[in-house]
Amino acid sequence: MKKLRSLFGKNSDPSTEQDNASTQQQEALVSGSDQEPAQQQVNLANPEFQEMDRLRELFQQEKFNEVLQEVEPYRSSLDTYVVKEAYGLTALSYFRLEQYEQARATFEWLAKEYSDINDWFNLMTSAILAGHIDQGMEAYTQAKQLRAQAEDDEGVPIPQMMYYACRALADAKEYDRAFTVLNELMDIYKQLHITDDTFLYMRGVPMLPHAMEAVKIILTARKDKMDIDTWFAMLDASLDEEGREIARQTKQQIIAVQ
Repeated sequence: MKKLRSLFGKNSDPSTEQDNASTQQQEALVSGSDQEPAQQQVNLANPEFQEMDRLRELFQQEKFNEVLQEVEPYRSSLDTYVVKEAYGLTALSYFRLEQYEQARATFEWLAKEYSDINDWFNLMTSAILAGHIDQGMEAYTQAKQLRAQAEDDEGVPIPQMMYYACRALADAKEYDRAFTVLNELMDIYKQLHITDDTFLYMRGVPMLPHAMEAVKIILTARKDKMDIDTWFAMLDASLDEEGREIARQTKQQIIAVQ
Protein backbone atom coordinates (compact mmCIF):
# COMPACT_ATOMS: atom_id res chain seq x y z
CA MET A 1 0.00 0.00 0.00
CA LYS A 2 1.20 3.50 -0.80
CA LYS A 3 0.18 6.24 1.57
CA LEU A 4 -0.28 9.77 0.31
CA ARG A 5 3.04 11.39 0.99
CA SER A 6 3.20 14.29 3.34
CA LEU A 7 2.89 17.68 1.67
CA PHE A 8 4.22 19.27 4.81
CA GLY A 9 7.93 20.07 4.77
CA LYS A 10 8.93 18.20 7.95
CA ASN A 11 10.04 15.12 6.05
CA SER A 12 12.17 17.02 3.55
CA ASP A 13 15.89 17.63 3.79
CA PRO A 14 16.39 20.89 5.70
CA SER A 15 18.84 22.08 3.08
CA THR A 16 16.23 21.92 0.30
CA GLU A 17 13.23 23.68 1.85
CA GLN A 18 11.83 26.62 -0.14
CA ASP A 19 10.98 30.17 0.88
CA ASN A 20 8.38 31.12 -1.76
CA ALA A 21 5.20 32.15 0.06
CA SER A 22 2.75 30.27 -2.16
CA THR A 23 4.96 27.19 -2.11
CA GLN A 24 5.12 27.39 1.66
CA GLN A 25 1.33 27.33 1.88
CA GLN A 26 1.11 24.40 -0.53
CA GLU A 27 3.68 22.48 1.50
CA ALA A 28 1.78 23.24 4.67
CA LEU A 29 -0.77 20.60 3.77
CA VAL A 30 -0.33 17.12 5.17
CA SER A 31 -2.01 13.85 4.46
CA GLY A 32 -4.81 13.12 6.88
CA SER A 33 -3.77 9.46 6.93
CA ASP A 34 -0.53 8.93 8.81
CA GLN A 35 -1.40 5.68 10.54
CA GLU A 36 -0.25 2.29 9.32
CA PRO A 37 -2.88 0.21 7.49
CA ALA A 38 -3.20 -2.32 10.30
CA GLN A 39 -4.03 0.42 12.78
CA GLN A 40 -6.86 1.57 10.54
CA GLN A 41 -8.19 -1.99 9.95
CA VAL A 42 -7.83 -1.74 6.18
CA ASN A 43 -9.54 -4.42 4.09
CA LEU A 44 -6.75 -5.30 1.66
CA ALA A 45 -9.15 -7.43 -0.41
CA ASN A 46 -11.30 -4.42 -1.23
CA PRO A 47 -10.58 -3.37 -4.85
CA GLU A 48 -11.30 0.22 -3.83
CA PHE A 49 -8.13 0.04 -1.80
CA GLN A 50 -6.05 -0.32 -4.98
CA GLU A 51 -8.02 2.55 -6.53
CA MET A 52 -6.89 4.79 -3.70
CA ASP A 53 -3.29 3.95 -4.61
CA ARG A 54 -3.96 4.91 -8.22
CA LEU A 55 -5.62 8.19 -7.25
CA ARG A 56 -2.74 9.04 -4.94
CA GLU A 57 -0.39 8.56 -7.88
CA LEU A 58 -2.51 10.98 -9.91
CA PHE A 59 -2.33 13.45 -7.06
CA GLN A 60 1.45 13.18 -6.89
CA GLN A 61 1.52 13.88 -10.63
CA GLU A 62 -0.42 17.08 -9.84
CA LYS A 63 -3.44 15.98 -11.87
CA PHE A 64 -5.78 17.51 -9.34
CA ASN A 65 -8.81 17.96 -11.58
CA GLU A 66 -8.63 14.31 -12.59
CA VAL A 67 -8.46 13.30 -8.95
CA LEU A 68 -11.57 15.34 -8.16
CA GLN A 69 -13.48 13.78 -11.04
CA GLU A 70 -12.55 10.21 -10.21
CA VAL A 71 -12.54 10.23 -6.41
CA GLU A 72 -16.15 11.29 -5.87
CA PRO A 73 -17.78 7.79 -5.92
CA TYR A 74 -15.40 6.55 -3.23
CA ARG A 75 -16.59 9.16 -0.74
CA SER A 76 -19.73 7.02 -0.30
CA SER A 77 -17.85 3.73 0.05
CA LEU A 78 -18.86 1.24 2.73
CA ASP A 79 -15.19 1.00 3.72
CA THR A 80 -14.45 3.73 6.28
CA TYR A 81 -10.76 3.83 5.36
CA VAL A 82 -11.60 4.44 1.71
CA VAL A 83 -14.05 7.19 2.68
CA LYS A 84 -11.42 9.01 4.75
CA GLU A 85 -8.83 8.71 2.00
CA ALA A 86 -11.31 9.88 -0.64
CA TYR A 87 -12.30 12.97 1.35
CA GLY A 88 -8.65 13.67 2.09
CA LEU A 89 -7.70 13.53 -1.58
CA THR A 90 -10.66 15.75 -2.38
CA ALA A 91 -9.64 18.40 0.16
CA LEU A 92 -5.97 18.31 -0.79
CA SER A 93 -6.79 18.64 -4.49
CA TYR A 94 -9.07 21.61 -3.89
CA PHE A 95 -6.31 23.29 -1.89
CA ARG A 96 -3.68 22.70 -4.54
CA LEU A 97 -6.05 24.23 -7.09
CA GLU A 98 -6.34 27.24 -4.73
CA GLN A 99 -10.05 26.58 -4.31
CA TYR A 100 -9.77 27.37 -0.63
CA GLU A 101 -13.46 27.53 0.24
CA GLN A 102 -14.08 24.01 -1.09
CA ALA A 103 -10.93 22.80 0.67
CA ARG A 104 -12.07 24.43 3.90
CA ALA A 105 -15.50 22.78 3.81
CA THR A 106 -14.01 19.35 3.14
CA PHE A 107 -11.31 19.65 5.79
CA GLU A 108 -13.98 20.81 8.22
CA TRP A 109 -15.92 17.60 7.63
CA LEU A 110 -12.78 15.50 8.05
CA ALA A 111 -11.71 17.26 11.25
CA LYS A 112 -15.10 16.91 12.89
CA GLU A 113 -15.55 13.32 11.74
CA TYR A 114 -12.11 11.97 12.68
CA SER A 115 -10.52 14.62 14.96
CA ASP A 116 -7.15 14.03 13.32
CA ILE A 117 -4.33 16.48 14.12
CA ASN A 118 -3.40 16.93 10.50
CA ASP A 119 -6.98 17.56 9.41
CA TRP A 120 -7.34 20.33 12.00
CA PHE A 121 -4.02 21.78 10.83
CA ASN A 122 -5.14 21.71 7.20
CA LEU A 123 -8.46 23.26 8.20
CA MET A 124 -6.53 26.08 9.86
CA THR A 125 -4.64 26.94 6.69
CA SER A 126 -7.52 26.54 4.24
CA ALA A 127 -9.98 28.43 6.46
CA ILE A 128 -7.65 31.41 6.88
CA LEU A 129 -6.93 31.57 3.16
CA ALA A 130 -10.66 31.32 2.44
CA GLY A 131 -11.29 34.32 4.67
CA HIS A 132 -12.74 32.41 7.64
CA ILE A 133 -10.17 33.81 10.05
CA ASP A 134 -11.94 32.95 13.31
CA GLN A 135 -12.55 29.38 12.22
CA GLY A 136 -8.92 29.09 11.15
CA MET A 137 -7.69 30.24 14.54
CA GLU A 138 -10.06 27.87 16.32
CA ALA A 139 -8.67 25.03 14.19
CA TYR A 140 -5.13 26.20 15.03
CA THR A 141 -5.91 25.99 18.74
CA GLN A 142 -7.49 22.55 18.36
CA ALA A 143 -4.55 21.23 16.35
CA LYS A 144 -2.07 22.45 18.97
CA GLN A 145 -4.06 20.91 21.80
CA LEU A 146 -4.28 17.54 20.06
CA ARG A 147 -0.56 17.62 19.24
CA ALA A 148 0.33 18.44 22.84
CA GLN A 149 -1.78 15.52 24.05
CA ALA A 150 -0.47 13.02 21.49
CA GLU A 151 1.35 10.06 23.02
CA ASP A 152 3.84 9.76 20.16
CA ASP A 153 5.42 12.00 17.54
CA GLU A 154 2.17 12.21 15.58
CA GLY A 155 1.14 15.09 13.39
CA VAL A 156 2.66 18.44 12.53
CA PRO A 157 5.00 19.79 15.25
CA ILE A 158 3.58 22.79 17.10
CA PRO A 159 6.40 25.19 16.04
CA GLN A 160 5.63 24.37 12.41
CA MET A 161 1.93 25.00 13.06
CA MET A 162 2.88 28.42 14.38
CA TYR A 163 4.99 29.17 11.33
CA TYR A 164 2.30 28.23 8.82
CA ALA A 165 -0.34 30.07 10.81
CA CYS A 166 1.83 33.20 10.55
CA ARG A 167 2.24 32.78 6.81
CA ALA A 168 -1.47 32.15 6.21
CA LEU A 169 -2.50 35.11 8.38
CA ALA A 170 0.01 37.34 6.61
CA ASP A 171 -1.33 36.20 3.23
CA ALA A 172 -4.79 37.15 4.50
CA LYS A 173 -3.37 40.54 5.64
CA GLU A 174 -4.30 39.76 9.25
CA TYR A 175 -1.01 41.20 10.42
CA ASP A 176 -1.91 41.82 14.06
CA ARG A 177 -3.03 38.23 14.57
CA ALA A 178 0.01 37.04 12.65
CA PHE A 179 2.23 39.09 14.97
CA THR A 180 0.73 37.43 18.05
CA VAL A 181 1.48 33.95 16.69
CA LEU A 182 4.91 35.09 15.49
CA ASN A 183 5.86 36.10 19.01
CA GLU A 184 4.89 32.64 20.24
CA LEU A 185 7.18 31.15 17.62
CA MET A 186 10.05 33.50 18.47
CA ASP A 187 9.79 32.46 22.12
CA ILE A 188 10.78 28.94 21.04
CA TYR A 189 13.96 30.20 19.36
CA LYS A 190 14.76 32.21 22.47
CA GLN A 191 14.36 29.11 24.64
CA LEU A 192 16.50 26.92 22.37
CA HIS A 193 19.23 29.54 21.86
CA ILE A 194 20.91 27.34 19.19
CA THR A 195 19.88 28.13 15.61
CA ASP A 196 21.79 25.47 13.67
CA ASP A 197 19.53 24.15 10.86
CA THR A 198 19.87 20.48 11.75
CA PHE A 199 19.40 21.16 15.47
CA LEU A 200 16.12 22.95 14.74
CA TYR A 201 14.97 20.47 12.12
CA MET A 202 15.34 17.54 14.52
CA ARG A 203 13.08 19.35 16.99
CA GLY A 204 10.38 20.18 14.48
CA VAL A 205 11.26 23.89 14.48
CA PRO A 206 11.44 25.88 11.21
CA MET A 207 14.91 26.93 10.17
CA LEU A 208 15.56 30.48 11.33
CA PRO A 209 15.98 31.99 7.82
CA HIS A 210 12.50 30.71 6.96
CA ALA A 211 11.05 32.13 10.15
CA MET A 212 12.75 35.42 9.35
CA GLU A 213 10.84 35.53 6.06
CA ALA A 214 7.65 35.61 8.12
CA VAL A 215 9.21 38.21 10.43
CA LYS A 216 10.08 40.43 7.47
CA ILE A 217 6.56 40.30 6.01
CA ILE A 218 4.73 40.84 9.29
CA LEU A 219 6.98 43.46 10.86
CA THR A 220 7.21 45.44 7.63
CA ALA A 221 3.41 45.64 7.62
CA ARG A 222 3.40 46.74 11.27
CA LYS A 223 6.35 49.16 11.28
CA ASP A 224 4.19 52.08 12.31
CA LYS A 225 2.75 50.18 15.27
CA MET A 226 5.87 48.98 17.03
CA ASP A 227 9.46 49.63 18.03
CA ILE A 228 11.49 47.50 15.63
CA ASP A 229 14.76 48.12 17.49
CA THR A 230 13.39 46.92 20.83
CA TRP A 231 11.77 43.83 19.29
CA PHE A 232 15.01 42.71 17.64
CA ALA A 233 17.11 43.58 20.71
CA MET A 234 15.00 41.23 22.82
CA LEU A 235 15.37 38.50 20.20
CA ASP A 236 19.12 38.97 19.70
CA ALA A 237 19.81 38.63 23.43
CA SER A 238 18.68 34.99 23.34
CA LEU A 239 20.20 33.76 20.07
CA ASP A 240 23.61 32.35 19.23
CA GLU A 241 25.96 34.33 16.98
CA GLU A 242 24.68 32.72 13.79
CA GLY A 243 21.12 33.53 14.76
CA ARG A 244 21.96 37.11 15.68
CA GLU A 245 23.53 37.67 12.27
CA ILE A 246 20.44 36.31 10.49
CA ALA A 247 18.24 38.53 12.65
CA ARG A 248 20.42 41.58 11.99
CA GLN A 249 20.15 41.09 8.24
CA THR A 250 16.38 40.76 8.51
CA LYS A 251 16.13 43.94 10.58
CA GLN A 252 18.15 45.87 8.00
CA GLN A 253 15.87 44.63 5.22
CA ILE A 254 12.77 45.75 7.14
CA ILE A 255 14.22 49.19 7.88
CA ALA A 256 15.18 49.60 4.21
CA VAL A 257 11.56 49.21 3.12
CA GLN A 258 10.05 52.66 2.67
